[in-house]
Amino acid sequence: MRVLVFEPMVPIALWLSLAVAAAGLLAWYAVDCARRLGPFSAGRIAVLMGIALALPLTILLNPTWHDRVPPPAGKPLLTVLLDSSASMATCDSSDPNATDAKSTGAGSIESGSRFDEARRIADSLTARLGDRYDVQLQTFAAHSTPVEPAELGALKPEGQFTDLAAGIASLLQADRPQGQAIVLLSDGIHNVGGEALVLEVAEQARALTAPIFAKTLGGDTHVRDLSVDVQTPQDLAFVNQMIPIRVQLESQALAGAVVRVALSSEEREIAHQDVTLSADQTTSLEFPVSHDRSGVFRYEVSVAPIQGEVTDANNNCTYVLRVIDEPIRVLLLEGKPYWDTKFLLRTLASDPSMEVVSIVRLAEGRYLRRKLDRPADPNPPVGAGPDEVAPPADGQPGASDQHPEHDGANLVSRGQAWQILPGVADLFSDADWLNSFQIIALGRDAESYLTDDVLAQLKRWLATGGGSLVCFRGTPTVQVSQRLGPLLPVRTSAVRETRFHVKLTEAGKALGWIPVPRSPDEPDSLSTLPSLATRSGATDTRPLAVVFAVGESTSGNPSPVVTSMPYGTGRVVVLEGAGMWRWAFMPPQFDKQEQLYSGLWQSLTRWLVSNTGLLPTQTWALRSDKVRFATTEPATASLLVRQSAAGGGPPTIELTGEALAEARSLVPVAVGDELDAYRVVFGRLPVGRYQAAVTGSSADDSSARTIFEVRPNVDEVLHVVANPGLMGQLSKKSGGAVLESGSPTEVATKMEEHLARIGPEQFRQTTAWDRWWVLLGVFALWGLAWGLRRNSGLV
Repeated sequence: MRVLVFEPMVPIALWLSLAVAAAGLLAWYAVDCARRLGPFSAGRIAVLMGIALALPLTILLNPTWHDRVPPPAGKPLLTVLLDSSASMATCDSSDPNATDAKSTGAGSIESGSRFDEARRIADSLTARLGDRYDVQLQTFAAHSTPVEPAELGALKPEGQFTDLAAGIASLLQADRPQGQAIVLLSDGIHNVGGEALVLEVAEQARALTAPIFAKTLGGDTHVRDLSVDVQTPQDLAFVNQMIPIRVQLESQALAGAVVRVALSSEEREIAHQDVTLSADQTTSLEFPVSHDRSGVFRYEVSVAPIQGEVTDANNNCTYVLRVIDEPIRVLLLEGKPYWDTKFLLRTLASDPSMEVVSIVRLAEGRYLRRKLDRPADPNPPVGAGPDEVAPPADGQPGASDQHPEHDGANLVSRGQAWQILPGVADLFSDADWLNSFQIIALGRDAESYLTDDVLAQLKRWLATGGGSLVCFRGTPTVQVSQRLGPLLPVRTSAVRETRFHVKLTEAGKALGWIPVPRSPDEPDSLSTLPSLATRSGATDTRPLAVVFAVGESTSGNPSPVVTSMPYGTGRVVVLEGAGMWRWAFMPPQFDKQEQLYSGLWQSLTRWLVSNTGLLPTQTWALRSDKVRFATTEPATASLLVRQSAAGGGPPTIELTGEALAEARSLVPVAVGDELDAYRVVFGRLPVGRYQAAVTGSSADDSSARTIFEVRPNVDEVLHVVANPGLMGQLSKKSGGAVLESGSPTEVATKMEEHLARIGPEQFRQTTAWDRWWVLLGVFALWGLAWGLRRNSGLV
């Protein structure tokens, strides 16, 4: 359709003034010509002059042709995205039409499930909107998959994960001129990554003008379930050391039931406890175990299923205990005597699994070196006192010299040696001496230790030796050098001294280093401890850093207090704040809080040694990255090999398991440029228990073997409360809308509103006067009028 539209080049008032003036002049001229030439000749001249004046005035009105542009060929795309994860099998559909009868056998869907309702809506949209839009069906759980309408009836919601972000992102098309939109049929349960990823994808959909019309299926539904888990699935112990297996029992809608929690080893029950379940809370219990030989030992904690449970796949869990017969060697360095160092040394020495060497700078050129050997009996009888060894005199072992870091009040019976050193350069120049430690604890004012040569040695020790550096009073130097900075997980700047209380983050609570409140009404034990002081503020954390605890003060935002970062095969941990020694010196009425101090350090040291590092006598260390893997993720392990044994290449790893017909041999792959750090990828494995071992290693070599298991993911059937809030945010941020019923009429209305916003009627504009023949005609008329006037005798 073509329409002529006038778009004046000058204001209409000015144009009218020109038109009136031109008409007046033309009338006067016509009257004057009629008096001199007669009416006939004057009329011809007036007509030609009128046309000659009208043409420029018409051009000033800018006449323009508007031609309607036809829309792009093809239909707009409407993608119907169905959630096929296991939570969609929940039977809480509010749709009266979702009455398809299904068998109730294992793995089937009952009548009225969420997936039934989604399938009915999808069938209706496909049948009634296919003539207006290009309707495509997709299902998703961990990723999206196209499906034909005829195949919908045979589909079952069995996905073990729900990844809304991945499901939507795969559907967005950058070049769809006809228009596109997505109808999302889901319960809104997203359990892969955070919800921020979903909202980022919604922003991408908005940028591509692909709104999401979301229909939330399901409601606030809870299931009956009982699950058992251990706080630390992998632990480290020493021969004859008693270790508690901390068990957490969680229940949903099973208050008042009495269950039996059993601990088994080698298919034999060795202990059990009866527990009365509380209402939707976690019950904690412990099973103490010990071993008189080294090795890797597998335990299973189980609880009998209760009638009505949604699944029994989480009624048992595995605990792996690695028992070794050699100590954890810790090197403690401090720039000057301080109470924090005194109480840390006392705490480490009270642990029979530790062998501690401490070096304290007393003055310029005077260092006190103290060595606490591992006790001969790691579990001394109650009441056994410490070996009282007199500290040395100046430079002479065995003589008397009192120093504030000497304290044997709580030490287990162990041999001690003292020595005054003029310097420490010779010690750190010996790479073998440094490699004999698994943990180096570094205090403040450590400039005399951290020379360029020592820092180079520390970096090699961390990167290739798998050691752990712990800065237990914040940044170890006043000024952080360019060599030291990359080692630390936080960047800091000097501030006025502030005091703060420590609060665990979610990552810190998951480690289970100290007890956490079971309910909001229960006080946080950390909040009752004395505050800590700091003169450095964290500006930011490095990309791989994980914050386990933050400091809360009255003068600012929470700042990192306990931060960890991997470095090569090792790890660096920074504990910010001075005054933690007060946690170990509480009044008698706070004796439980005093135990938190020792528990924190014992848990930290075992976590560090369990996850990284080679013990001095170990040739290799094979550890699975987790004790429990899901069937949808690859099982992996890490292998450290001592440099002296890595010259011939990595050893092969043999994998055995109850679900494997025969053992598998795998070759580890080097991690980056490190010749002694390897990664072992076993791939996705079926459900079952597995053991991996270095080929050719002895059966009692605990460092050469690891144990893990593979289980299906049960989160999808446990956490089935629909999330309409996330679905609403997803719709809003994408430019879409929330669907009330999901009917074809409602979807078609939303779709047409969307198409009207992005695709209004478009017209192609063409000026009607901008032609060569128009201008030629104007000049021709002007010339004809002038010629007629001249021919009539007018000037």
